[in-house]
Amino acid sequence: MQIQGPGGSAAVELRGATFSWSATDAASQPVQLNHHCGLDLEPTGGLCASHYDFADSTFSVPPNFIDDTAAHRSDVVVLYNGTVRVLLTANRAFDGAGCTSADPWLVCPAAMGLRIVRIYSPDRGTMVVTADGVGYEVAYRPVPKWSGHAKLPYVPGSAYIHPTGYTFVVADGATVELSLRTDLSQSASERSDMFVVEYSDPPLPPTSITLSVTGVDSALAGGACAVASTHSRSFITPYGPLVPQAGAWWECTGGWPTRYDQAAFLADFGSLIASNVQVKACALFPEAACEEIYDPWATVVHDTVCGDVGGVGCWAGGVRCCRRCDAEGLNTCADRDVAWAER
Repeated sequence: MQIQGPGGSAAVELRGATFSWSATDAASQPVQLNHHCGLDLEPTGGLCASHYDFADSTFSVPPNFIDDTAAHRSDVVVLYNGTVRVLLTANRAFDGAGCTSADPWLVCPAAMGLRIVRIYSPDRGTMVVTADGVGYEVAYRPVPKWSGHAKLPYVPGSAYIHPTGYTFVVADGATVELSLRTDLSQSASERSDMFVVEYSDPPLPPTSITLSVTGVDSALAGGACAVASTHSRSFITPYGPLVPQAGAWWECTGGWPTRYDQAAFLADFGSLIASNVQVKACALFPEAACEEIYDPWATVVHDTVCGDVGGVGCWAGGVRCCRRCDAEGLNTCADRDVAWAER
């Protein structure tokens, strides 16, 4: 295996890298993308719709890109060698004329600027995406890995951090209309006010689309709006948004009624941090707690001074009174004020 690349929702940049192996054929050492994404009961992976950028990278044999998403249900986009490729099974909202099929990939010119649209949302039924006058149906993606997971208890408003919704791929400059078939505006269900749109990823070569929303949910409807790939990602994580007041469409419309907002999240988060600082007093964490913290590069010791004045290496493993020491860039375990030096 040449690489097992992360899944989820991000731009994975491997520009200018050199990939070398002794095999004479690519099939023996594939380049896996979206490794483990979408596995049931596993906490990693997001919407399984990442951009992989291999611009100016070289391979000693032609790369064998393989999507490792569960059931290959992925809208991954790969930029490589002047091309941009998507899976033949992807939600494609673009004209593939000029592209070639190389199973399981559709290989297109990089100039098309193919990029992913991610929409974090509860189930609104099958969505109709019309791109440059052509309609495509995009099904809801529940991402089954969350079936056995509770909400994240350490994040205020964590009901919104569910990587479920819709993903599809569009071309640069496309005029895109999203038609919603299910109206959740009067629903009391959790997250019914969430419709967080994320287009492309800021580190990639810049692109843009024109977006509008129509259909039965009048609260979300809006006319044509220019959306750049560099739009704000505030309050958006790889697992979903922290609040419904986030994303490109929120910026375009100026908002809609929500149950939870940015101000409430910030207030709750501030209270959470203050509470955590009090809970993590050194008296509550004996030496054994520090010894249990795994660190392959340094030793972790109990240091009560960390609780009062801090210092180099404190807060090891997120525990206030545990200090990392006896490693490069740290101090010695024996004397917290003496820099460690390799002998």
